Amino acid sequence: MPNNSRNISDQLISTIERFRPFHDGNDKVWHFFLKTGRTWIGLNVRFYNGVYYCNSDNVSCEINGYGPVRPEIERQLAIWLAALDAWQKEVSRDPLATQQRLLRNLPLQHRFGLILRSNARRLFPEWCDFASNLKNVSRSEVESALERHSPEPLPDMTLARYLEYCRIAYETNPDTFAYSPFISGKSGMEYYTSYADGRHGGLLDIEPESPAAFSAWYHSNQHQGCHPWEIYRGGNSTHISLAVSKHPYRSGWQIALSAFSSTRLVEACRIAWALDQAGMPVEIVDRESYLLRLRDEDWIGILPEGCGISYGWHNFPNDYKVADCMYLSWFYEKKSPKEKAALRRILRHLVHWLPLRFSCEPAGN
Repeated sequence: MPNNSRNISDQLISTIERFRPFHDGNDKVWHFFLKTGRTWIGLNVRFYNGVYYCNSDNVSCEINGYGPVRPEIERQLAIWLAALDAWQKEVSRDPLATQQRLLRNLPLQHRFGLILRSNARRLFPEWCDFASNLKNVSRSEVESALERHSPEPLPDMTLARYLEYCRIAYETNPDTFAYSPFISGKSGMEYYTSYADGRHGGLLDIEPESPAAFSAWYHSNQHQGCHPWEIYRGGNSTHISLAVSKHPYRSGWQIALSAFSSTRLVEACRIAWALDQAGMPVEIVDRESYLLRLRDEDWIGILPEGCGISYGWHNFPNDYKVADCMYLSWFYEKKSPKEKAALRRILRHLVHWLPLRFSCEPAGN
């Protein structure tokens, strides 16, 4: 008895392979914008190591040629196959006119774009309101701290010195640790033990006042695979680090504050300000990006609906220095149909839409 799911997946791959792929390193990649009835679908396919990875909005699957796919995925493959067949017929009749129609009719929510943060906040004022969240520190005070030149290297480093940096970093953001509750006046060691990642790799076991002990620990492999500098716990992109390293160009040490995610921007800026007030030199890894965000001068990435937002900035050229991303649908929330239509006309021209790359050339050309 024939396996229908295997048959549909084979037909789908055969249809995809009729289009010339793009190349990303050794991977073959296809991008399609397909219409099924009144609904548009963005379908991306990547062939890597013998497997076709298919992603369409919030649906994804792998096709490897070794077994059937799940029934719910089989139904999705059938939808993709029918839409791809229709796209191929259109392209084969008149490739230029077909591309023109696609670019004219494709809904904006399927496109990548850029909008100035100042304009995004005019349309959505409550989004990323950094200045208000700084609370008892003014934006100008934070900007002054961020504008300081890179500090001179520290001649030596000890655990005690590092923990004093940590003490200030914790005490400037008590609301972050309100779940504990946070108690002022503790030592840096007590705060670090309570709020850091915990995988200190032996850092807390060395002689606190000894530069030699710190240097020996730093140059050992004892902390390999550990997170001694993660002073505010979080995920890969949502923690705050206060990292010690040898200065890259001069003799001595440096301490660097880093937290790229805007979910930690206010806390990181308050730490930078507090250390500056205490006269404790620190390198701010994302200094320029912080200033652009605080001043509403940077670009915000507009993502297609369904595209992952946590690392959405990876989808944009580095020249634009994108740190935050949004979906167009966020602007439409709580708007009437009439307001949505007017806003859609504004956004069509206010957003700088990135060029679209989609598969339309026949394979072998």
